[in-house]
Amino acid sequence: MKHYLRISFELASALCIGANESYETDRDTIVDSANKPFIPGSSLAGVYRSFLKKEIGKEYFGYEDDKGDDNSVSNQIKVYDACLDDDKYYFSKRDSVALDEYRVAKDGAKFDELVVNKGARFITYIESENKDIINYIAYLWQNDLLRFGSKTSRGQGEVKLNKLEYCSFDLSNIEDKNKWLIFDMYGNRYYEEYNEKVAIDKNILLDNDNIKIELDLNLCNAISIRRYAATGPDYEQLTTKASVKEKGVPIIPGSSWAGSFKHHIEDKRGKQIDLFGNVDERKKEASKSKIVFSETIISGGEEKELTRNAIDRFTGGAQERALYTEKTHYGGQGKLIISFPDINKYREMIADCVADLNMGFLAVGGLSSIGRGIFKVESLKINNVEISLPQEEIQRSKELYKHIKEGK
Repeated sequence: MKHYLRISFELASALCIGANESYETDRDTIVDSANKPFIPGSSLAGVYRSFLKKEIGKEYFGYEDDKGDDNSVSNQIKVYDACLDDDKYYFSKRDSVALDEYRVAKDGAKFDELVVNKGARFITYIESENKDIINYIAYLWQNDLLRFGSKTSRGQGEVKLNKLEYCSFDLSNIEDKNKWLIFDMYGNRYYEEYNEKVAIDKNILLDNDNIKIELDLNLCNAISIRRYAATGPDYEQLTTKASVKEKGVPIIPGSSWAGSFKHHIEDKRGKQIDLFGNVDERKKEASKSKIVFSETIISGGEEKELTRNAIDRFTGGAQERALYTEKTHYGGQGKLIISFPDINKYREMIADCVADLNMGFLAVGGLSSIGRGIFKVESLKINNVEISLPQEEIQRSKELYKHIKEGK
């Protein structure tokens, strides 16, 4: 039997798959000879394999043994590159900087990357003689489990499935064999929509005991996640858009949320690197983040351009070189999704942060000392179950803390 799966999807958040090149930024995303972004088949296969237990991963995706070919296992699946399905895509630059305990940029910690914005549409193909593998890949896509590229724990690389299509050929049947000989995998003939909801043996998957917190947020004042503009204002609020013709909408990267939550926890509890991950360049050691933050797109509100300057307290006049213009965004609503291991100490830490976020004690982005980046929590879902919250602010924060700490 020959089985084929065609997968059409679009980016639900920014994507960066590093190409070890830095022509435009510190890390450029990979492109083909026409300068169009794509996702290599090796990247797709690596993510598919990452959900499987070790022995099942070897069986499906093969294994090369150092002792020789006799101990190696051949690959049972062909994973093709994900290429653009149309020409609607947009590159943008993401500025990143590490902040110290006083929310001041650290020296030498500036970093930027070139990303493909959300909305870009891709198509990829799977070929295998094993139907179980096809079902497994379909299960991952149907259950929204996949993230690609870098910073997947900080909101990047999310994808949205648009369509699954499937066809198969029984090569022991002469009619099917003749069809297969003229079959064009990239054409539309013989494909049918794959509508069945796949159920697979959960014993082949790695254990996943994460809890998911979903918050609807209301921006109380302004947000200031800065992008350093080449023209116009000195700084402007980071935005995202799917094409050059669209107007950008404000966005808060998952890395900004992670930084704010991490600093807030460390201020109250000390170092908690086991949850947020850590990179020790001196020892050349690293631990992966256990907590995942989504990006937050702000809808509604309004854009404003402000010119500010510093005043000399002795003369009452403007200080030299202290005048700058900033384009920022006031008001609006957004959604934040946080996923982390369902462990008591982690639930307690995140419950503390969310309660303080609702009270304005935890802010995100720059200029928080003048009221930027303050949100109110409008609603809460835990593992897709909506929790009823009181209207009174202090009581609401108490209820947020209680429900998240208990995980229900």
